[in-house]
Amino acid sequence: MSWRIIRLSLALFIFYLLLSMDFSAPSLGVGLLLSLAVSYFSARVMYDSSGPMEEVRIPGPLRLVAYLLYLLLSVYRASFRYMLHIIRNDEEPAALKVKLHTSNPFVVSLIANSITLTPGTITLSSKDDELTVLCIKGDRSYESLKGDIIEGFERQLTRRAK
Repeated sequence: MSWRIIRLSLALFIFYLLLSMDFSAPSLGVGLLLSLAVSYFSARVMYDSSGPMEEVRIPGPLRLVAYLLYLLLSVYRASFRYMLHIIRNDEEPAALKVKLHTSNPFVVSLIANSITLTPGTITLSSKDDELTVLCIKGDRSYESLKGDIIEGFERQLTRRAK
């Protein structure tokens, strides 16, 4: 088993533990087996050595845990912001094209899914490093909304400085 598969398995196992919050022996065993199986069968898709496909780099486990905490905080804050938009009756929708600084498909898909989890936003499409996002604009500018995505979600997953 290669280092890539082990690293992916570890990331998936940590994610499983954070979602299930069940640390009993049967749950740990099932989570470990599922993580290994998914990693093994998806390795050919993620790490194609036969062609010029870019290698998918998965952020380290500590970065993923920190990102999960940031995501939970973002969902919590956005839920209150969205409630205020509803109360004030200023639910003006806005469609944004957000160009990310990363082309890593794992990071792009994680950001797209995180946007969809956040109340008041949904990712409509993803093409390479560009996301189309539908969100509630309210009184904020388009650049401010784009900045929240890039400076928030993307910066948490990459080592990019401000």
